[in-house]
Amino acid sequence: MFSLSEQVDTSNPLHLHMLANLQANILKHHGRRFAWHCFIQFDKSKSDDIKKWINQFACTITDAAKQLEDAAIHKLNSDYDGGTVCCFFLTKKGYEKLGSQNIPSDEAFVAGLKNRQAEKLFDAPYSAWEDKFKEVDAMILLADMQQEKLQQSYEDLKTQTGNLFSKLEVQKGEILTNEHGLGIEHFGYADGVSQPSFIKDEVAPGKTWDDNSLPEILLVNENVTGHTDCFGSYFVFLKLEQNVERFKAAEDELGDLLEKEVHEDKKEDFDDEVAGAYLVGRFETSNPVVKYNKEKEVKSDKEFDNDFDYRYDKAGSKCPFHAHVRLTNPRNGGVSHTAARIARRGIPYDEAGRNNDLDFKPSQDVGLLFMCYQVSITKQFEIIQKAANTGLGKFAIDAVIGQGENPREQTWPKQWGMPGELKHEISKFITMKGGEYFYAPSIPFLKNL
Repeated sequence: MFSLSEQVDTSNPLHLHMLANLQANILKHHGRRFAWHCFIQFDKSKSDDIKKWINQFACTITDAAKQLEDAAIHKLNSDYDGGTVCCFFLTKKGYEKLGSQNIPSDEAFVAGLKNRQAEKLFDAPYSAWEDKFKEVDAMILLADMQQEKLQQSYEDLKTQTGNLFSKLEVQKGEILTNEHGLGIEHFGYADGVSQPSFIKDEVAPGKTWDDNSLPEILLVNENVTGHTDCFGSYFVFLKLEQNVERFKAAEDELGDLLEKEVHEDKKEDFDDEVAGAYLVGRFETSNPVVKYNKEKEVKSDKEFDNDFDYRYDKAGSKCPFHAHVRLTNPRNGGVSHTAARIARRGIPYDEAGRNNDLDFKPSQDVGLLFMCYQVSITKQFEIIQKAANTGLGKFAIDAVIGQGENPREQTWPKQWGMPGELKHEISKFITMKGGEYFYAPSIPFLKNL
């Protein structure tokens, strides 16, 4: 039997059995350039036919064993293409329409995202969501290195399902890269730098911060008749629109104010990129501002510096408490909340036609499709999101993704590592356009609905 208290070992036959039952993308990002997210509403009158279709469709779902095998081959041969990754998710309403008695019990999942907005998360109201995210029963994720293959997979899906669905709408995502080919989000910062790793020997332990984690924070045990080692995971999907024009203007404005605070004899040492690093907690190249006061060039993901915490910055004179990466993951700094780790699997979207043109700074129609897996939405994602949107009553809201009202005014170090604060308010840069709480069942469960 596989134990959640040990990392996944791909050389262990017992672990491979578990991986064959587990959907791809949970333990590790699918790694494809393009991803289509198909939002589905079932026709309840056809629930029996839908269950039969899901039983058959489950045979096409990519399992974690294949995904990890493909990733290992790709490391040896960069031309290797593992093909399309396919994953399937259900909402609580989806389970109900299928007549399932095995509905996952997490409090937030049962309530649904729209019923957690005002009271728990302080995000945009349901009335402001895009229609495709309203009344959703299921989602299918299709990811591939070639967009043409996704178009064909989508056409095949429509043909297979016919009139089983009342709604089938797509949200497209595409990897955004900088000049070195490293993945970034639309504000220009390296994305996905710090991720918990669940695979044995994949990440070397850090001296200060260790990103190795155990599957117990990620996988939910399922009882599937006739099967062992079946696990699923709770899945959050959010569409977050980014106002790039406003963010870059705020960076410049804060940078100008900070430069005025620098003593004349230190002007030449001032890096105006530190303003953005104060907002994010990292420079664009990923280096943490708690360790560096200047941006350093990073040409490879092997050069990412993720070995740090905040124990020696208890005054917030190097990294503000409301910087995005500090407020959402305090790294045992004891300044905001107990760290709740999640496995992030997001991808940018681009509906403005930016097409990797980083000189074009749109105010709308670009952003991030935020996705994450966890063992409890209530105790993981929602804790982090509430901290970002409220500052927990101790700090200003998250300087990047915060969408609530500021409980405290924002303050910034006048000079890096020195006493003294600059008070300066910045505008909000993120608008939540909709989303949902899902569950990713084990493949045997879906085959035996």
